[in-house]
Amino acid sequence: MTEQAHVMPQWRDSPGLSPHLVFGSDVALRTRWFVPASFQHPAKLHLGLLHWLIERYTPPGETIADPMAGSGGILYAASLQRHVIAREIEPRWIELMRENAAHIIAQAGLFAGQIEIDQADARQLWGYTADHILFSRPYGCEVSTTPNSNRGLRYCLRTAQVSYGTRWSRFLDQPNQGSLGMRAFHYGTHPAQIGHLRGKCYWQAMRLIYTQAYAALRPQGHLILVVKDHIREGKLSLRKRMCWCSRDVTYHERPRLAVTRPSRPGSPTRLEHEYMRA
Repeated sequence: MTEQAHVMPQWRDSPGLSPHLVFGSDVALRTRWFVPASFQHPAKLHLGLLHWLIERYTPPGETIADPMAGSGGILYAASLQRHVIAREIEPRWIELMRENAAHIIAQAGLFAGQIEIDQADARQLWGYTADHILFSRPYGCEVSTTPNSNRGLRYCLRTAQVSYGTRWSRFLDQPNQGSLGMRAFHYGTHPAQIGHLRGKCYWQAMRLIYTQAYAALRPQGHLILVVKDHIREGKLSLRKRMCWCSRDVTYHERPRLAVTRPSRPGSPTRLEHEYMRA
């Protein structure tokens, strides 16, 4: 499968479900545009999904911001002639983002958009504006506060709490940089790391982040959220709760977009909601 094929998703219909998008692996894209260490981040944005969102909802020359950019998946937008503002709290990922930015600029050459990277707590005043804001919120109720590789998805697979095929057998038996990051699912050690929060503290933090996003989003811009539900002792719709949380912040008539991707191994990415207005 060519690199181009990975960014051309297919719409599918399934009984009882809304139409959904199916993407191939983004390994080819990530290998081309990012340094190898990028595979270590536990919660990487799927680059095929990111490409589709950027091309569908943002024109070239506009600025996209990610307030919690991790290893810098959003930097891929610079290869598509968009300018990027990337913020992160963890020094480890900031350093990796800078390496990725240099690599992307070298690959894209004169066609690359501008990239601005800095350290910031997304709950505090952002100090910039953007045409669009796109991010995947930290999985506070799933992530580990310590780098423990004997928990989470790996544990669920080993104890047969979820079904899986040959791909996930390789995940368990032949780990690589990417799967090791998923096994530990640990964002970092910074005291302001939102991924370490639980319950009420987590949702209070997200409310603050949405407030800052509202202040930073330029008129007619999109707030694009990449979220997923959790499946543990029954399905917990974090997608709905995340949307309710964002509605609590006054967005008036600014268009918003929510994107969900199921957490079951091997499930396709679903685009369940397009424009949701307050």
